[in-house]
Amino acid sequence: MHSGILCKEDNPTEPANTNPYGSGNGKITFYKTQSVAGGVDIRLNNVTKHDAYFWNSGAPGCDNESAVSFILPAGTYRADLSGQTVNCNYPAISLTEGQCKTVNYTPCIGTGGGGGGELTATGHTGKFSFSCNKLGTL
Repeated sequence: MHSGILCKEDNPTEPANTNPYGSGNGKITFYKTQSVAGGVDIRLNNVTKHDAYFWNSGAPGCDNESAVSFILPAGTYRADLSGQTVNCNYPAISLTEGQCKTVNYTPCIGTGGGGGGELTATGHTGKFSFSCNKLGTL
């Protein structure tokens, strides 16, 4: 005859969520590398934030509190940027759960020609190219 004790944990613990942005969320940070009079309003997912800073020494980190950032559920979003010398949009920015992306929208500044922006995702190699659509002349 074999006797023993069978133990069962009363309150099993769930594995810790390692996503710093919350379960199911990603983060996107917008920045520019030149000054813009009056700043820029950035509208994403029906929320508008004002960007008054510029970064002359490269992209801010995703955790920089001075940068304009949005934490949203993973998915595809449209961003509209407007200001005295900026009027453009990013029609489809894809956010991935647990990932932070940065968007350099400096090419949207000014009134001439087409525009372009660069979107970089942390944790991934390479850069993703996004176009910035100018919406008329200012």
